[in-house]
Order: sequence, then structure tokens, then C-alpha cells
Amino acid sequence: MIHAACVIIAMGFGIAVAAAQSDPIAARQALMKSNGRQAKLGSDMIRGKVPFDVAKAKGVFSSFIEAGNKMPHLFPENSGNTSTT
Repeated sequence: MIHAACVIIAMGFGIAVAAAQSDPIAARQALMKSNGRQAKLGSDMIRGKVPFDVAKAKGVFSSFIEAGNKMPHLFPENSGNTSTT
């Protein structure tokens, strides 16, 4: 079960990486959809809708960390991001 969850997460990020090379918008969308699925899993565990699983919980946090590391690179200079923080 743990192995299957890791494989699914890796596949999702693999798809996001492939999309990032060709279309940063599609890559951002894929990454955010993956974050949404992971957030739902975490929320369901917190609320008791699904049994708590340490490996799945670690997967949720590791996917958020990985997404946070990838997201800045998905905003190239010509992306129209005009934020000045």
C-alpha cells in the first residue's frame, strides 16, 4: 500500500515535470491538482474519514515540500508574473 502511494505520487510529479518543459502553465496546474489531492487525503485523515497512516501523512508533506521547491521555476521571466515581493 505504501509502495503504491509512493508510485502514484512519483508518477504525478513526473507528469508535472514533463509538462513543465513544454508548458509552464500546464505544469503549474498539474502541480496544484496534485497538491489538492494530497490536501484532501490529509484532511480526510484528520477528520477520521480514512484511517490515519503515517506513511501517507509523510507522503502528503513530502509532496507539498517538493511542489514548493518546483513552483518558483514554473514562473519564467515571460510568464507575466509581475509580483514585486
